[in-house]
Amino acid sequence: MSHNELSKNECLTLYGLIKYSLLNDKEIAEKVGVKHSTFTAIKVRLRKENYYYPVRMPYLQVFDYEMLAVTYAKFLGNLPLEERLQLSKKIQKKYPEVVWAVSSHTQAISIQMVKNYTYIKKWNEDIERIYSKHGLLGDEGVTSIMFPFKLTDINRFFDFSSLLEKNFGLGIHKHERFFGDKKLWKTNLSNIEKRVYYGLICHPELSDKELAQKIFVSRPTIAKIKKRFEGKLLRTVRIVNLEKMCFQMLVFIHLKFKPGVANKNIKNGFIKSFTNSMQPVLLILGTTDCVMLIPFKDFDEYTKAMSTAVENYKKYGILKSIPNTLLFSFSELKEIRKHIYASVVKKALGI
Repeated sequence: MSHNELSKNECLTLYGLIKYSLLNDKEIAEKVGVKHSTFTAIKVRLRKENYYYPVRMPYLQVFDYEMLAVTYAKFLGNLPLEERLQLSKKIQKKYPEVVWAVSSHTQAISIQMVKNYTYIKKWNEDIERIYSKHGLLGDEGVTSIMFPFKLTDINRFFDFSSLLEKNFGLGIHKHERFFGDKKLWKTNLSNIEKRVYYGLICHPELSDKELAQKIFVSRPTIAKIKKRFEGKLLRTVRIVNLEKMCFQMLVFIHLKFKPGVANKNIKNGFIKSFTNSMQPVLLILGTTDCVMLIPFKDFDEYTKAMSTAVENYKKYGILKSIPNTLLFSFSELKEIRKHIYASVVKKALGI
């Protein structure tokens, strides 16, 4: 069953599950106008057919982690894909900070949650040394972009609600979600709170009762702590399987702003002009850089969106250079790290 085969109720259910991930089934059903029993049945079926899966994302700012880093590279085709993927996996085992990574035969992207700049320097040196040893890197090498939490607007972090809204033709009010808050303060957790926090991150699909049995903490305690953590120390989301939705391409764009472009309104206006013609699922806006991940149905949709983007480049005139763009075909895309947050949380908690 693909998007073209989804009924109206199935589209509304999937959209509701993504947009209102913190609400219960009854509340979401009311929001999207689907009968509760119908909604629940569709939800179970869509999950079984792998249309989505739940994830809990940590806000590591509260544990003194200073930034997100986005790393990308273009490769020479000197090594079969499977051999290079095994090489990448070995590297990333050393770095639990890598929470998401994808690759094709000629390029790759990864996202890290990191404590400081020292990590990024060591990470870059390691991967450049290992990849260069195997003759995989060209002149461009590896690029890492640092986004300090306190200086960054993370407007979308794997938020698929606007994409589905456009894709399904739903006339529902759009709502931007943010990944954490720049004003979050350092938090010290008790041993029980650490156990619950780690359990929530590791097992996003378990009910409170099931999690209680697994981590040996009472269900009421888990429910109380989870309620306190949600939106402050973690966020519960659902990730869409874009291939099931008939998307063929995933495009990564790295924008660099000219020195001195400090006016936030100008930057936001420029970014808004982008999102009027395309729907990023990842949108991170820093002081000097911006990165996006944008799914497209096909190459025609991509070229039309890019022609509009070029007009905006010229209109605003705030970019330092032509954007770096990586095009991935879902038929060739390999996920190396699929929203794996447990490892970095374990390190952050010292457990």
